[in-house]
Amino acid sequence: MRTDKIHRLASHDYTTNGYYFVTIISRFRKPIFPNHEITIERILQETVTAIPGATIDTFIAMPNHVHMIIQLENCTMLLGEIIRRFKAKVSQHFGRTVWQSNYYEHIIRDEQALNKIREYIMLNPEIARLRVEAGNYKRKVT
Repeated sequence: MRTDKIHRLASHDYTTNGYYFVTIISRFRKPIFPNHEITIERILQETVTAIPGATIDTFIAMPNHVHMIIQLENCTMLLGEIIRRFKAKVSQHFGRTVWQSNYYEHIIRDEQALNKIREYIMLNPEIARLRVEAGNYKRKVT
């Protein structure tokens, strides 16, 4: 029997002002987002801008996951509810469940960490491309 581990701090109020690094992975890690990045971003923007006190700081859609930084400022909605709404709208758009049941989040504690995570998100497509190229190179050599 599979049980998903919850990756949340029990003592943290997820409406607290601050920045949250969130990763959501596609169901079965299937690459479902190529050529849909703009749609995913539009749905995210529509979802989050409808919630007072929540904004998207940084976002990237990869083939089988998305990374984002969400800023909460006097927001009365829990981070988990924001993510649930986004996931539901994307699944509704595609007409099927496209996400794993959970998501990963990290509370960003200072500006240095915020900047490192922003850089990681923005470089993620390039890093993925380099990994593929390195894998292709290794296969050619052996």
